[in-house]
Amino acid sequence: MKACSKSIIKKGDIFMGFKELVSTYQSFYTNFSVTGSTLPAGATMPETIKLRLPYFQSHDGIYGGKSSYADIQNAIRNKYFNTQTGHWNKSAATIQSEINSAPDSEKKIYGMDCSGLVYFVLNESTKPSTTDDMTKGALYSQFKVSYANGVSANNLTSTSNGVQKTRAQDMVVGCTMRSDNGGHVLVIYQVDKNSSGIVTKIYYAHSNGSDGPHTGTITIGDSTKDLKDAKQTWNDIAYTDSVAKNYYNYTILLNNLIPYAS
Repeated sequence: MKACSKSIIKKGDIFMGFKELVSTYQSFYTNFSVTGSTLPAGATMPETIKLRLPYFQSHDGIYGGKSSYADIQNAIRNKYFNTQTGHWNKSAATIQSEINSAPDSEKKIYGMDCSGLVYFVLNESTKPSTTDDMTKGALYSQFKVSYANGVSANNLTSTSNGVQKTRAQDMVVGCTMRSDNGGHVLVIYQVDKNSSGIVTKIYYAHSNGSDGPHTGTITIGDSTKDLKDAKQTWNDIAYTDSVAKNYYNYTILLNNLIPYAS
């Protein structure tokens, strides 16, 4: 069967297309929260805490940084939530401090690396709504790799796996941005245009060593140029405009995302 030009997924009572799904899935990591599984006495809603996920990259035989947001939620809930009282057993600030300083045996679950985030977000955004099977996603079809094993930042941004975009005007939601010569990957989740259809701002998500999963923006001063051009301005908590441009290499749209990212 021929792939639809757009992925239309029903979430609750709202039909969400590919663009909306990419934005939603990245926010599960960059705006992370976890809700208790039982109600406190007299309450009508369970308690929710917001946390900033740390960065984790596999090293020295300790493999991780590839967890789904649901697995991270479950790990935090299992350790810190009291199902009998319906309350978190520590404050959000304390939990945040503990997951940041957790031993690698735990941090490998809480933390995300750049490629783990991008692969999960893009693959989940192309799955049919009727299945939880990750092998039904477009990126699994391209790379044939599980979330646990992951796809490298280099492969997620290689021109052999997609079409390079050299103008900001041609960049779309779902494009992956190559940084640090393939050592880092970012994903575009929103593109703003003015009334004339000219790209004015690009929003991206990534996870890096200093700040974990977070978002950034690029204000586009000349949509006919690439993202490191002097007319573009990067805004990211992890580095300055000039540093971001020095790291940035190029942007591609992966082959299996072309039918979705119209």
